[in-house]
Amino acid sequence: MTDTTFIPDYLKPALERLAEARAAHLE
Repeated sequence: MTDTTFIPDYLKPALERLAEARAAHLE
């Protein structure tokens, strides 16, 4: 996933929420 090497500031909150949702789903 080389496309995620640079993440714009406006995408960081969305990616953080996505990661949290994914982690919660795996539990």
